[in-house]
Amino acid sequence: MTCQPHANEPNADEKLMPCLYVKRPIPTPAIQWFKDGDHPAVVRSVKRPDGTVFCHDNICEDGGAGYVRTFAIPTLEGAHEVRPGDWILTGIKGECWPVKPDIFAATYEPFNTRATPPAAPAVKFRRGDRIRKIKGSEWQGLVVGEYSTALTPEGYAVESEAHKGSVQIYPASALEKASEV
Repeated sequence: MTCQPHANEPNADEKLMPCLYVKRPIPTPAIQWFKDGDHPAVVRSVKRPDGTVFCHDNICEDGGAGYVRTFAIPTLEGAHEVRPGDWILTGIKGECWPVKPDIFAATYEPFNTRATPPAAPAVKFRRGDRIRKIKGSEWQGLVVGEYSTALTPEGYAVESEAHKGSVQIYPASALEKASEV
């Protein structure tokens, strides 16, 4: 089974299997919110006795018994309450949403301090380098390719100068640069 999105709704008898996905690493602007005015998307709101939050920019009244003044972000899914310490994130379409500090710490890391990927290992020779065997027969040629195995982490394919089209493979430790002709 491959993990491909369906172009259309699957047939009623088709069984859907879950696939694993990883979120693309897109830098996301984030600000930690502590008070009114820290982020323009956070507005004054009230929490109803049933726990739902109602957003309105200019709430002056307390709304009645059981209503509590709070702060929230209006989203397409409804109002999301914001508490001091929550992080406010901005998505790729400008949408904002709050994230609790523990979830933020477990999910996000500063983009500008991310570890850089390991550098490619240094190579002894490059394609086109003229090289020769260190020991044994007098043999030299041009590097035309590379290889790597468990026993030989760095090796080269070398085309013979004396016999064009004849290619031999050698570990890097068996070769050295040859003087130019």
